[in-house]
Amino acid sequence: MTNKDLPAKLIVKFYQNRGTMENLIKEGKNGFAFDQLSSHRFEANAAKLQIRVLANIQVGFRLLCLVCQNP
Repeated sequence: MTNKDLPAKLIVKFYQNRGTMENLIKEGKNGFAFDQLSSHRFEANAAKLQIRVLANIQVGFRLLCLVCQNP
């Protein structure tokens, strides 16, 4: 049920996008600990978040792209 005054296709698209965004937020909270940033300053939290994201990208790169060879 919605109070939006739009055609049905646009309402469905709106709620699909909303669901996608909520899933991305949940993934960020669980995967990158967005909700556990410790500083009260925006700049400090932004830097910590960027470091976490880059660290996870680096780990993913190693797991997916680099071939482990045993000597």
